[in-house]
Amino acid sequence: MRERLKNKKKRYFILIAIVLVTFIFSFGYIIAKGHTYTAKMICRNSSINLSDIKIVNKNEDIIKIEDLELKNTDENVFIYLTLKAQKTGDAEVQCTYPYSGEDIFDETLEFTVLPFNIIYDRIIENFSGFEVLSPSIFVIMISCLVVFGMTFFEHTRKGTYSYSSVALGGIILYNIGTIMSFFAFMLLFYNSFHLYNFFDLISIVMLNGLFYSALVFPALLLLSLALGVSNIWLVKHEGFRPLNLLGVFLGVTIIVGFFLIMRMFFIDFEGDETQIKVYSAFIIAATYIFCYFVNMLFSTIICSVFSVGYNVPYNIDYIIILGCAIRKDGTPTPILRGRIDRAIEFERKQFEITGKHAVFVPSGGQGSDEVVSEAECMKQYLISQGIPEEQILPEDKSVNTYQNMLFSKHLIEKQAESLDDVNIAFSTTNYHVFRGYTLAKRVKMTAKGLSAKTKLYFFPNAFVREFIGLLYSERWRHLAFLLMIVFIYSVLAFLL
Repeated sequence: MRERLKNKKKRYFILIAIVLVTFIFSFGYIIAKGHTYTAKMICRNSSINLSDIKIVNKNEDIIKIEDLELKNTDENVFIYLTLKAQKTGDAEVQCTYPYSGEDIFDETLEFTVLPFNIIYDRIIENFSGFEVLSPSIFVIMISCLVVFGMTFFEHTRKGTYSYSSVALGGIILYNIGTIMSFFAFMLLFYNSFHLYNFFDLISIVMLNGLFYSALVFPALLLLSLALGVSNIWLVKHEGFRPLNLLGVFLGVTIIVGFFLIMRMFFIDFEGDETQIKVYSAFIIAATYIFCYFVNMLFSTIICSVFSVGYNVPYNIDYIIILGCAIRKDGTPTPILRGRIDRAIEFERKQFEITGKHAVFVPSGGQGSDEVVSEAECMKQYLISQGIPEEQILPEDKSVNTYQNMLFSKHLIEKQAESLDDVNIAFSTTNYHVFRGYTLAKRVKMTAKGLSAKTKLYFFPNAFVREFIGLLYSERWRHLAFLLMIVFIYSVLAFLL
């Protein structure tokens, strides 16, 4: 455990170091380049000379003219005006030259000298050194992808799943999607990978959520259709209940949300400058919130698949069996029986391979409509399957999965004296395994999940229920992150 934490801290330390070095290098590069700036103007008069160009610097104390140059191409003549910053403030430079025949073209260039004497062109929204920003962002994104990817796959390899696994998976998916959508954006709109100014970069950052949504929409559509089909199958076998249509509800919400965002984005909104900026901030924030929940959904699916497929090592001392509703006669339902059978199957296989028995901890209290506690129901079933009573440690006070984990932990601690000396597993239905990991983590208990199968048509709807439960259990973390998203993109929208 300590070695794993040490390796994780080392990776994050390296990531932080890469981010800091990249930031310092980028900032230093911009400072070194930013004190000079070359403005570029197009002149279609091929016979123009330098003597025909009149330059009036209205703020010589703020900005200084360093050089004036003409460059000819096959189609145009370009005027290059090189400036050097003197101190912070706003400045204007007026450029007058013959445009065609006797026509005179008069152009006013507007600049702001920022701190560190960085010249910002207010007309085309650019500054010298901006070209370092795009590769710097890529370096940081690739570094995050590598570090978080290593941590995520360490979780899957060692079976140490938690809700942070979902966050890691979401970050990985978003990084991959962002890189793909960035290249798609550049090829579609620029036909190259060259950005012309700082505004282009900020626009890509703000519009990336839209491109990412379009990129993953085919997968969302397939997922929504699969959820709908599974719910029809579920209703056919189990009967109509609102709860049996959770998959349809989620699928419809995803599709409607996507098309609503697209509709709002492409609508021709009319209003003053402030209203347009507020509307833009709202649309961009809504797009990224949509992307956030999509990533959470995909990441939860991935984590659930990995957690169900994890092979628990045969060194377990205690197996917690998570309870659920029992029949009116006090016998286990098929779902509960599947959890018990999975625990028995694992324990017997472990004894066959290692000669080591495990203690069963059936966990679940008695509901108001139940004749016995879930723990007692499971205990009797275990005994009927040939498990000695002394090998059973029932926990009959819990009323939910969180308490299953917490109260079982207390019982195991009382019997084993220390959790450091024992290995623990929990047995539950496949759609519930990942949530079991997150709850074990919440009660500060390391436990591996044993997955019991359920009917195929039941799984998708049950997974949706678990996904909603996971979102609700971490609602404050999600809310904090979403508020941060809204704030960042609102600020960007008002700055542009």
